[in-house]
Parts: sequence; C-alpha cells; structure tokens
Amino acid sequence: MTMRQFYDWQSAGGASDVTTLVQALEAREIPWCMIDGLAVNHWADEPMATADVDLVIAAERIEEAVTALVESGFTAKRFAWSVNLQGRSRISVQISTEPCYHDFPSRAVPADVHGILMRVACLEDTLAGKLKAWADTEPRASKRQKDLADIAPPHRSASIASWASACGGAEQDWHLKNGRKEWRTHSFLSGTGNSAPDPMA
Repeated sequence: MTMRQFYDWQSAGGASDVTTLVQALEAREIPWCMIDGLAVNHWADEPMATADVDLVIAAERIEEAVTALVESGFTAKRFAWSVNLQGRSRISVQISTEPCYHDFPSRAVPADVHGILMRVACLEDTLAGKLKAWADTEPRASKRQKDLADIAPPHRSASIASWASACGGAEQDWHLKNGRKEWRTHSFLSGTGNSAPDPMA
C-alpha cells in the first residue's frame, strides 16, 4: 500500500479532496501553502496521521480561492479568523485568515506529503505556526499538548534546522533519483530544474 493509498483509506477519500484543492489553487496561480499537520509531516522525521488540512492563502486572493474551492465541490462556512470547508471525505479543511499567516505563501516550498505534491510552509514558518497554536490558551489542553508534540520532530534534525534559511522564496523540493536524494530548485509542478547533492546525505 502506498502512502497516498493509506492516507486515502485513513481519511475516507481525503487524498482525492486534497488533490482537488491543490489543483484548484494551482490552476489559478493563487499563492498558498499548507501549515500545521501536513506541513509538519513534510519536515518531521516520521509521518504522523492527521485528518485536518490547514492552509493559508495570500490575503488578496482569499475570496478568489474560496470561490474556486466551492466551484470544485467543497462547501464553505465562514468564521471570524477562518473559512472552513468540507469536501467528500472525512478530512476537515480550514483556511486561516489571521494576519500573522499572510506572508507564509511567499516563502512556501513544494513537498510530497502522503504521495501528493503540494506547497507547505517553510520550516521556520511551520514552527512559528505551531508555536502560535501552542501559545493560544483557548483550545483544550489536549490540543495544546499535541501542538507542543508536533513542534519536536523538526527540531530533532540539526541538519534541517541549519539548512532552513534556504526555504525563503525559492521553490525547492527533495526528489529521489537512482536511489539517492538530490536537492532540486525548479518551477513548482514542473520537471525542470538544476540538481545538486543533498546537504543531508
């Protein structure tokens, strides 16, 4: 069973919903990125199960993004600092509209999470987002404890932390070639770009 198949089974069709979301935003070239659980899954040493899909959209494109997702089959419900969407699966999609996240898409990096190509917040922004969630005293204690636990995995790898400054505006990802990892800078969702040795090898 592939990672994508497992995620689809675990979330009752979540892979299809996430793929639809990615395609809808990319087709319109809307700046966006995943935060929280899916972003942590990219940066952590080990994958973690999550039924939540949290993302942020460039502030000036939020309404366009919501319209595109509704047209793609999602239903939307608006709250003070978020837009919550529901597709055909068990996953819950939340677009955070808080100002502190507005710059995250400009520093996003492409990533393969659960076998799905998407944009995720860079390491520094992923940690900042989790620290903000942990500092929020309103959620129940168990949710704050999970946010604290999520922060730990990326910190376990010093090599990732030292390399985190590379995730600014460049669009970069890891890919596997001939059994070894390489670093590739390229246009998102394209097959072009220059490869260099993996600094974590």
